[in-house]
Amino acid sequence: SKTYLKNFSPDKFPGQIYEIKRLESKSILKSISEHVAFGYDYNIIEVDGEKKNDYEKVISELESKVGRILRKIKLHRFDLTRDEWSHMIYYMTYLRLNIPQFRKSIEKFEEDVARKIIKTLASDKNLMQSYVQRIDMDGIDKSKINIDELIAFGKDDSRYKIKVPKESAIFAGIRQHENLFKVFALMDWTFHIVADDSYLITTDMPVVPIVKDWKMPFTPGYGIADKTIFPVTKKICLVGQQKQFSEKERNLKVNGQVVNTINHILIGYSHEHLYSPINLKELNKQFEKFPIV
Repeated sequence: SKTYLKNFSPDKFPGQIYEIKRLESKSILKSISEHVAFGYDYNIIEVDGEKKNDYEKVISELESKVGRILRKIKLHRFDLTRDEWSHMIYYMTYLRLNIPQFRKSIEKFEEDVARKIIKTLASDKNLMQSYVQRIDMDGIDKSKINIDELIAFGKDDSRYKIKVPKESAIFAGIRQHENLFKVFALMDWTFHIVADDSYLITTDMPVVPIVKDWKMPFTPGYGIADKTIFPVTKKICLVGQQKQFSEKERNLKVNGQVVNTINHILIGYSHEHLYSPINLKELNKQFEKFPIV
């Protein structure tokens, strides 16, 4: 979001940011507003033929609150109130889940489940007819359900596509949001403050779990992360840990090696885009100047 990305603007170019594509060896200085438009209508749901943007309104209100908190953090005022921590954790949860890759994974997950259920029901015509008669869902017209076609699907589903409504994926994401919020709320969070001339970057997936043997970061759910990192600004990163492993200090000064370690992890988990306060040439020089141990 614009609220978040502007904290990574180069000092000389406020309101702009270097976009670096993972598969291209170049960086382009762009207006931050260019990276916000993709989300238009992303969380709009349709109810009885009418588009609703209630969820978007909630997120807009949250971003306004978080914007004030980010300005406070940027000034090294780390004494966040209980409500401010709650807003930040909610925002981190939102950033983690509100990405196209996660939405696609939920859609794929629900499509696979629906396919398996239909195939199971379609294996027995009487069972399928009984199920159809018991359907009681808004928006489903039982008269349009073709039993014979469903039976054919059960015999050979390779010729058919299952499309889960966007609304279903959004609601599934909201349910995951509640679960992940609880995970983050139980963590101890430490501010890592850059103490030298190195810079943190961010990506199209800025809230990253560090989990042993992690294989698929976009599957529904989050798992139990050993740590979670979230670059808040180009000079401050939040690191969450399970309470039994957490740091004693709440504000830690870190050097370029730690910064580059965080950047390296962020790059590894990113999908397509990196967003940086310095261009690619300068970023590569930073990795050379502060090699990861």
